[in-house]
Amino acid sequence: MKYNTNKSILATAVLAALASANSANAQLEEVVVTAEFREANIQDTPIAIEAFNSDDIRKRGIVNVKDLFNSAAGVVGYEKPTGAGSISLNIRGIGSGNPTLWQDPANAIYVDGVYVGKGIGNSVDALDLERIEILRGPQGTLYGRNSTGGAVNFITQKPGEETTGSLVVSAGNYGYSSIQGRYSAPLSDTLSFAASFQTRERDPFFDNTNTQAEDFQGLNRDSYRLAVRWTPSDRLTADYSFSRSEVDENTVMLKTDGFYPTAAAVASTPGFPDQVSFDSSSRKQTIQGLAGAVQNFVLPNAPLPQVQQFLDWSNDYVAWFDAKQARFGSSDGGGSSDVSNRSAGEVDMHSLSLTWDLSDTMQVKSITGYRDTTANSSTDIDGMDNRVNGGVLHDTVLQTIGAAFLGALPFPPQLNQFSFALSMIDGINEYGSTPLYSLPREQDEYTQFSQEIQLIGEFDKVRYVAGVYYYDDSSEFRDIRSFSFPLAYSDSTSFDLDSEAMALFGEVTWDLGNLALTAGLRYTEETKDVTYLHRSMPATFDRLFGSIFSGGSVSDFDWAASYVSANAPLESIPEASYFGQKASQDFDNLSGRLTAQYYFNDQVNVYGTFSTGYRSGGFNGSSYTPGVGPDAFDEETIENIEVGLKSTLLDGRARLNAALFRYEYTDLQVNGVSEQNGALVSGINNAGSTTRDGLEVALTWQLLDNLVANISWTTINGDFDNYPDNVAPNGTAQDVSNLARRGLSPDDQVTYSFDWRLFETAVSSVNWNINGAWQSDTQALLVETDVIGGVPVAMATRQIEERNLLNTRVSWDYQLSSGSMLSVGAFAMNVTDEDYRTFGYGLRSGIGTNTQMYGAPRTYGLDVSYSF
Repeated sequence: MKYNTNKSILATAVLAALASANSANAQLEEVVVTAEFREANIQDTPIAIEAFNSDDIRKRGIVNVKDLFNSAAGVVGYEKPTGAGSISLNIRGIGSGNPTLWQDPANAIYVDGVYVGKGIGNSVDALDLERIEILRGPQGTLYGRNSTGGAVNFITQKPGEETTGSLVVSAGNYGYSSIQGRYSAPLSDTLSFAASFQTRERDPFFDNTNTQAEDFQGLNRDSYRLAVRWTPSDRLTADYSFSRSEVDENTVMLKTDGFYPTAAAVASTPGFPDQVSFDSSSRKQTIQGLAGAVQNFVLPNAPLPQVQQFLDWSNDYVAWFDAKQARFGSSDGGGSSDVSNRSAGEVDMHSLSLTWDLSDTMQVKSITGYRDTTANSSTDIDGMDNRVNGGVLHDTVLQTIGAAFLGALPFPPQLNQFSFALSMIDGINEYGSTPLYSLPREQDEYTQFSQEIQLIGEFDKVRYVAGVYYYDDSSEFRDIRSFSFPLAYSDSTSFDLDSEAMALFGEVTWDLGNLALTAGLRYTEETKDVTYLHRSMPATFDRLFGSIFSGGSVSDFDWAASYVSANAPLESIPEASYFGQKASQDFDNLSGRLTAQYYFNDQVNVYGTFSTGYRSGGFNGSSYTPGVGPDAFDEETIENIEVGLKSTLLDGRARLNAALFRYEYTDLQVNGVSEQNGALVSGINNAGSTTRDGLEVALTWQLLDNLVANISWTTINGDFDNYPDNVAPNGTAQDVSNLARRGLSPDDQVTYSFDWRLFETAVSSVNWNINGAWQSDTQALLVETDVIGGVPVAMATRQIEERNLLNTRVSWDYQLSSGSMLSVGAFAMNVTDEDYRTFGYGLRSGIGTNTQMYGAPRTYGLDVSYSF
């Protein structure tokens, strides 16, 4: 019902505006893009493109890739739970997966022609944006590997020949403040420069029940950029820029929003075995049953403080469980964590572009890029505060203690289970908490270098682009993970990863009057090398009980010895048996594009495209199976068929563009979670094949001389033809092909904006912008599987519900007598204060929590800008 209501309201508003559209005389401005490496009208470019100019960017508050999720139709994604400024981008239902160092993205991001090779640090704030271009569909010829879903180009302003400057000061709710400035000036007839900066701060959105840890989703970002343009002659231009972005903020709230059943209750849970419900009370009931037995049979015979403390902990768990269940599906009540969810990092980027016009019809361009990224974070993955005082112990620990009090653990008779339970409680009290699944330290170091040479020209009726590309990167990942004190241990899944790639590409367009034919190819070779540096404590059973069977006592065991702090050196964790193992893979691919574009007249043309794309394979850095070897995954390929319409109507007052597409994936890379040595690890598998189809429609209309409307709609269908089976160690397999769904890819998505000049004089104007995004429901993960008691099962996934986010901005612009411009604006984002999820995941039956991330609530503020 909500979906139809939203559509009806939007349709009514549009039709009412259209009723008076005939009074408009103004024409839409031409949109120029460089999607094919040369300037061209967007209507003459046979690619599905959405472009935002600097005015659009300012009105929508776009400062990084993440902001496109609520601005561009068909573009969605999520921010990495363990890293602010690192996002996974999804275009046309093609997701980039977890933004890690070991998986390349599926949707390429470029800044002034420099490819951003990994998801780490790919969404830091960008400065001096002149234009953003979003190219949909495989861009394998010109943009290369890892652009199977599309590409996003950020194009910055270049230093000009005149002195200009601007300063913008903003303030808003949640303690928001921002200052950004830019100054550009010529230094000589051939040399000019520009300098810009931005700083943004905001208090957290969500509270943390752990008063000893920081709240969630604050903002603290600083950026600056220096750019130089040198034009020693009319035919040679050199552009150099250096930018630095810094992030130091508390990251997303991971809220417990569901509970999977215990292993014993799985078979009797609704949905077994294909859709096991995450709304289960079996964990609470298990604790209540154990606590009742201890209350009735143990405490009367052993009235010890440890026994009473177990009962108190059990009661606390039941109360916490009930409180969480009452707030499922809402950010209400905030979240919890053992440690402060923090993320800090820096991104330095150098870019040098040399453009040499050999003649009026031939140009050589060199693009050199270097990017250095560091990221550090600490995160509590499970969304629980497991402190002894003020928090709640996890049910797995409580089950173990309760069963030991009752002598019900399946351990050999040599073990005095009552003494074991007392010792566990003493150890927990001494340690102060029972961290369930925390990453107290993650460190990413990533550097990349790229060099591209382009030859761009035309003769007679032929336009061409040819080039060579080189890329290499080096990644270092270091981490410490802690699990379920005192039942498990700390470990590390550290690794080093190196990549090197080379490519040759070319594309030719032949103009035949009303018909233009384009053909292009790109050949790529690359190599991936990995070194596993994993560290791990001994196996749990031997660690806990080995000394006991050798004559030792449970009371003598040092429970904290198997856990290290965030500041501990990695060397304090023993090396895994395969520490230092290396592996290498080589890949090659030939991608291409064939396009036919037909012009009915100067205002209407259609095109048809067959294109292919390729995403490289690699190694799961966090996953290695002793005795088997490294966990590798293959490359994926895509074939796309697309027909499109580009039209300019009503004497230039309207643009209507559409694209109908169908693509087939082979060896699609899918992200999942597996268990190794009792710990959860994220990894990548190849899913066989899938076929999907969709439609995109975009309308821009000059409704009145002072009113412009933009409306875009994207719809997509298709999930998976084949998906990897869920296989138990005993070989039992579960077919989940019919259960897997596209992740973070709603069936329907609409974005809209209305720009209305309410008032205008010779020196001032009042402007009102309304923009927003609606999407149907979707889900975060493709499918969530588990193996319980040797039986493979699939868990139900919590849906990301339908949402409609509405934003607005009103500004007064006044031109001073000096020619400078003064502007005052009021803005609001998520005007209706929609409470919505952005991402989530389940932590299987062992941990049992279903954890969700939430988007920003309503924010508003004022900004004042001065420019000259």
